[in-house]
Amino acid sequence: MTPSLLWNLRNFYEWAAAIHGSTLSFMSGLFKTNFDVITSSPPNLAYILENNCANFARATPDYVYDIFGDGLFADEHQRRAIDMLLNSSDFQDYRINFTQKLVQERLLPVLEEACRKESVIDLQSVFHRFAFDSSICMVFGKHSSGVPAASFDKAFEEVTEACVYNLIIPPPVCKVMKWLNMMNSTATKELKNRVHESVNQMVKSRKSELAHNSTAENELGTDIFSRLTNLEGEEGRSPSDKSIQSLFLGTIFASRLYLGALCWFFWVLSKHPQVEDKILMELSEVVDSDQCSHSHSNNQDEWNFDVNVLKDMKYLEAVLLETLRLYPPVPISYVRAVDDEVLPDGTSVKKGSVVLCLIYGANRMESAWGKDAREFKPERWIGDDNKYRYPVLGPDIIDMNFIMTMKCLAAHVLARYDVYVDPELCVKPKLALTLLVKDGFPVTLHSREEALHAH
Repeated sequence: MTPSLLWNLRNFYEWAAAIHGSTLSFMSGLFKTNFDVITSSPPNLAYILENNCANFARATPDYVYDIFGDGLFADEHQRRAIDMLLNSSDFQDYRINFTQKLVQERLLPVLEEACRKESVIDLQSVFHRFAFDSSICMVFGKHSSGVPAASFDKAFEEVTEACVYNLIIPPPVCKVMKWLNMMNSTATKELKNRVHESVNQMVKSRKSELAHNSTAENELGTDIFSRLTNLEGEEGRSPSDKSIQSLFLGTIFASRLYLGALCWFFWVLSKHPQVEDKILMELSEVVDSDQCSHSHSNNQDEWNFDVNVLKDMKYLEAVLLETLRLYPPVPISYVRAVDDEVLPDGTSVKKGSVVLCLIYGANRMESAWGKDAREFKPERWIGDDNKYRYPVLGPDIIDMNFIMTMKCLAAHVLARYDVYVDPELCVKPKLALTLLVKDGFPVTLHSREEALHAH
């Protein structure tokens, strides 16, 4: 099985979808992989990622842990504290408010310039930059001025790409690839150090600000760092620089997951114009009503969509969820069995065995989604809330707070621009920890204000 996997590495996700819900065990030997079992069976994934998740701990390979630290795998106490902060209603309002502010100040000027010049713009890079800006605001409560965002983004992407190759490719093959300079471990280490150095600077800067004025609040509101510091202080603890660094890296990773998925959203809209028309009808009702707040600066409407308005955009949400089904932000998950287990399909998993969950493949299985499993059909998410379950989209991935952020950005972009994608553009997923568009996502923007009001 290992030769088949390696042969199809460039087309790994489609290979995973083609095994049709199978579960495969990998034997030991020269080409032993970093995992023991690989499965795309929806019942198995539901069992592993939801029903019996306590017996399948998230495995953390050294090369992943070395980059993210505890950011994606925080201890239970810190995870509960962070979950409490993120799920509070006031933080949700804060999150949407600073997202709206960043959209107006950072995103729209870039898009407007590209629209005015009729130039091609890489939407994936734009959304990744926005993810970087929003993560800094969310965690540290400040803008990213002075932070080398482009350099950070490039380093972050290359390091996470190296992670997935180390995860999938057998160690002996990795050694050969490194010897052939196909995997530059020295360069990866330098990039990792650059990422950590940039984050350390932000952590120290924010701690210094809080130390000098503990009651100060930034112009955007109360950030995660301030809230966590206060919460930990009440319990006699203080978050370490390393834990905050890991928290930020985990936040930017999650932000890139969802905002990067917007590229797939605009890609499928370009292939399904009737779906885009329905979204525009929903948007036009909001824009033309009192639900959407307006301001008039520089003789241009600045639409803001508050939390309640975003929640009411049911069709837009269905389109985003269907996009995430076909193009899950985390296409594979890596877990380790705490005890001996037997999966629903009868596969035995020994204690300590590592299971690679092929979420991308499972989300295209007819056994779970019907004969139209590979079709883009947003209507499957409307109506019966229990018909389709979130776990098949990925563990701890479908965070409705991030869905709200996606809805916010999608609404702002679609309300203003027609996103044109060249019909000849070859769009393929890149093999990485997250489902990126290989070689970027070039688009051309055209003003849509008149068209929006016409719907």
